[in-house]
Amino acid sequence: MAPPHEKRPSTHWLQGLGGAQRYMGLGLQAGATVAFYVGGGLLLDRWLGSMPWLTLTGSIVGLVALFALFFRVNAQLTREHNEREKTPRPS
Repeated sequence: MAPPHEKRPSTHWLQGLGGAQRYMGLGLQAGATVAFYVGGGLLLDRWLGSMPWLTLTGSIVGLVALFALFFRVNAQLTREHNEREKTPRPS
């Protein structure tokens, strides 16, 4: 039991946090996606001595992958929203 001076989180806040939990790591995932492709391009450039072409190519591929990630998440959110709108709400 919580001491009387400590307030327990409201259930609305906990429900919102549970709904947002899937998307909280999206920023980290976006950064890791771009860093992977840029880092891979940089390593290949250093190995092959073709500076800066593979780094630039990795940057472009990383940005394309980032936009694909955002479009996929947006499509999932839209699909979930449309499904919620179709279900009848209790009166």
